[in-house]
Amino acid sequence: MNTNLDALGLVEALSQLIPQYARRILHVGARSGSLARALCERPGVCVYGVGPHCVDAPEVWAAYHAGDPARIELPYDPGFFDVIVLEAAVFERETQEVVAGRTSPLLSRDGMFMVVVLHRDAAGGRFTVAEVGAQVDRAGLAFYGTNDIAPEDEVDTFENSATNAEVEGRAAGFLLWAVHPEYNPLLHARALFNAGHPGWAYEILDRVPNHLLHEGEVRAAYQGERQLCVLAWDKVGDIDGRLGRFFQSQSMFYDAVYNAPRMELPYLCQAEFWRRIGNEDMAARMLRTIRHLSSLHEIERRLSTCCPVKDLRSVYEEAPPWTAGARLPRLLYIVPLRPHYGIDVLYDGLCTVLGDQNVVEYPWKPTLHGERPSELAHYPCMFSRRGERLELSALVSLLREGAFDAILMGDIEQHVGHEVMHALLDAAADTPVFVVDQQDDPLNSLPVTLEFMGRSSVTGYFKREMLACHDYGAKTRPLPFAYADQKVPHVLPAKRGHGLFWAGHRQYGLRRVYLERVESIIGESFDRKYTQEEYTQALHDSRIGLNIYGFGYDTVRYWELPAHGCMLLAERLPIRIPHNFQDGESAVFFDDLPDLEEKLTYYLSHEDEVAAIALRGHEVLVRHHTASARARQLLGYMGELLECT
Repeated sequence: MNTNLDALGLVEALSQLIPQYARRILHVGARSGSLARALCERPGVCVYGVGPHCVDAPEVWAAYHAGDPARIELPYDPGFFDVIVLEAAVFERETQEVVAGRTSPLLSRDGMFMVVVLHRDAAGGRFTVAEVGAQVDRAGLAFYGTNDIAPEDEVDTFENSATNAEVEGRAAGFLLWAVHPEYNPLLHARALFNAGHPGWAYEILDRVPNHLLHEGEVRAAYQGERQLCVLAWDKVGDIDGRLGRFFQSQSMFYDAVYNAPRMELPYLCQAEFWRRIGNEDMAARMLRTIRHLSSLHEIERRLSTCCPVKDLRSVYEEAPPWTAGARLPRLLYIVPLRPHYGIDVLYDGLCTVLGDQNVVEYPWKPTLHGERPSELAHYPCMFSRRGERLELSALVSLLREGAFDAILMGDIEQHVGHEVMHALLDAAADTPVFVVDQQDDPLNSLPVTLEFMGRSSVTGYFKREMLACHDYGAKTRPLPFAYADQKVPHVLPAKRGHGLFWAGHRQYGLRRVYLERVESIIGESFDRKYTQEEYTQALHDSRIGLNIYGFGYDTVRYWELPAHGCMLLAERLPIRIPHNFQDGESAVFFDDLPDLEEKLTYYLSHEDEVAAIALRGHEVLVRHHTASARARQLLGYMGELLECT
């Protein structure tokens, strides 16, 4: 079998793995100039070759040394090369180790040593990751990580395999990375960033292996540096991509805060992103929290510049009313098959309002019709709705006959597939189409959904995580989570013996920051695990329920707590919610860590006020935020949007 990189179509895949910062690259064992030619398309890159087999394209080499790399004396100073690529196929095992030992001193302090191994290398056998790792270790370098190498750009993400593992699977081979033992990727990335190359810095950070990121402070610093790079891109990027960069940075921020709650850089970066997307209030809230934990002067300076253009907290909005006519509308609801809280609860609410026969989902979802798989035993949104299972051909016929008044496209993840989607929409003719986005992110998913659907527009777009500070377009309406009607208790307990309830993980948002402080105030731990029955009982027994952002701002707990008669003590949401709870009247909102401390301390000692707020919150929930109430709001918005077309 020929293991030449050219023959296997791997040159382009390998060139994409070589870091962009590399200016001087040594290719050891080169048998053609293909890799050098690909790399030389980058401005300022020089590729040097060494090996006995290269005969073509002499013009691509900055210098080429023909001969045995185990014997040639290369005329370069120590540390001359940013990257050294060693093709294992050229050498026997023993020779490869000699070559690695002779060339490794030529690697720069922050350089990458890359050993390319194809699965039939080493005289018809195989090199393993462990074997190559041991070779570079004896050459004075440290194992850093691995990538699979696959043709047609099917390159896996940085795997960071253990040195005793063998990379297998569909790949044609693997690439092992090695560095100097003292190499610090965070310092390397910071130097590149300070030199004006945030893209190069981000690439270095993106390749940091997981085995170097176990320690919390290190991982948080790593994420903070990545945030800095994304901010730098945003300064020169197009405005249309800003929300995506904000969300990218937010994911990094959550990881950083979970690992090191008191590290300032992630807060400073995310506060700046909040400012960039138009919410100075959220920027100030974030800075006040870290100021409460830190004394960094830069935080005070940033806070002094936060000047909200408008007070997003005072905006109250209502959905347009919907009244059932003589004939109830019939809807086709395209849904993902996986459990999806927002999609599933809305289905149940629509069935309550319109009747099971008037809400047809596709594909057929058994958990909406009485099937309860054991693996979903704790999933709270399985229903027993009647309904008829219709195949694609039957739905196409019904659409052609005009049997549906509207189509709700709820499969933002596009599981249904292009062919099915286009078959349905081609048959739909002029049937109004609405996109229902219940995803866990604030992104505007309408453009990519329209592309998937093959349409230029839809009648309306419903967005769960609809940031109040962002313009999603004239056809967009808020549609947050709701709470299933049948799960709202009919009778609430007259007395509650416990002060504060919380259950859940601490991974996202500022949960770790808030929960650790709350635990210190009330002298309790939130580490208890509940059965479903114990969980429900704890809700009934608690006067106050705490809500903190998860990966999304809109959480199930925001609705679950007032549904069970707890006073909702919630981090103020930055998204649009029609008929939202009112602060101090039907819920209590906090903006930052000192605000939480103050309000929690106050309400723990004012039980009568807590009970009154909790009762009003329960009434608002029942009136405006059950699944059926949310379905009516959706129908009201649909009517409003149809009038505008």
